[in-house]
Amino acid sequence: MALGAAAACEQAWLTLQLEGEPWLTRFLVDMMSTAHWYKLGAAQKDLGYTAKVSTEQGLQRLKAALRSEQCC
Repeated sequence: MALGAAAACEQAWLTLQLEGEPWLTRFLVDMMSTAHWYKLGAAQKDLGYTAKVSTEQGLQRLKAALRSEQCC
């Protein structure tokens, strides 16, 4: 559904010759629906990076924020 909406949005921008970028694009849908994982080895080695919050803790915090009025 999101890809269809993005394609329609892109077509509307082309047809109506609207300025700027469409609000929703197929590229944006692809980026938002794909998991992104980063290797932190270089940051740890070169910069001494250490995570302050584990992935599990971060997901728990996100879950709590989404359930509270802090979000959205």
